[in-house]
Amino acid sequence: MNKFFFWLQIPFIYILLSGCKYKSTDPRYSGEKCVYIEVVQNHTLAPQIGSLVGHKLREHILRRGHFNIVSNPKKGDFFVQIILKNYTKNSEIFDPEDTIIASGFRLNITQWLLFQIVMESF
Repeated sequence: MNKFFFWLQIPFIYILLSGCKYKSTDPRYSGEKCVYIEVVQNHTLAPQIGSLVGHKLREHILRRGHFNIVSNPKKGDFFVQIILKNYTKNSEIFDPEDTIIASGFRLNITQWLLFQIVMESF
């Protein structure tokens, strides 16, 4: 019985010492770049849409985990600027007899996006 456990421990120790090839996607450990996201400029008639787009963009970047978001533009390696130009909302599915309630909406947003790589001068 003792020999059985000895032979069972050898593969376990080998796996433990060799490890796996796990690579963290956390930018603090992988040396990834930082991005600065400017406040979304909203030139539409919907005042709430600018903060929603900015929040969703930051959330998506953080979930992906490849970039750090910084609050100082001088510390960022990349610079993102978004300007919302136009916003339209149309009812998608509706009952022709009911003019008040729509079942769905189609949302169209026209935007201008600037993505710059910040170069340091030597």
